[in-house]
Amino acid sequence: PEHAENVTIAGCCNALGNSVPPMVIFKGKRLKSDWEEKLPPGTLVKMAEKGSMTSELFIAFLRHLHRFKGSKPILLVFDGAACHLDISISEAADKLDIRLFFLPSYTSTLRQSSLSVF
Repeated sequence: PEHAENVTIAGCCNALGNSVPPMVIFKGKRLKSDWEEKLPPGTLVKMAEKGSMTSELFIAFLRHLHRFKGSKPILLVFDGAACHLDISISEAADKLDIRLFFLPSYTSTLRQSSLSVF
């Protein structure tokens, strides 16, 4: 649509290619019920003022991931954006048996740019 807004999608998969339903973050304060209708089953839908990830939403994503991870600890490799570098995220991950490994900021952007060259 002419006045569309961007959304943030947080996805996660493992080396075997298994994935969990994504987290979709829409810009705004109120979720419209029809937005969820066409998303994959199990998708976590959240709202944010700017439509982008925050520390609180990252913790919500960790809880979402925990529902699908099984009983063993897992390693989550993610971009080291500023909203991901809060002590509350580390504390939440520890409680959920999720080990965190963050890449330097913009590493994923640079990697995506280099892949498009091939």
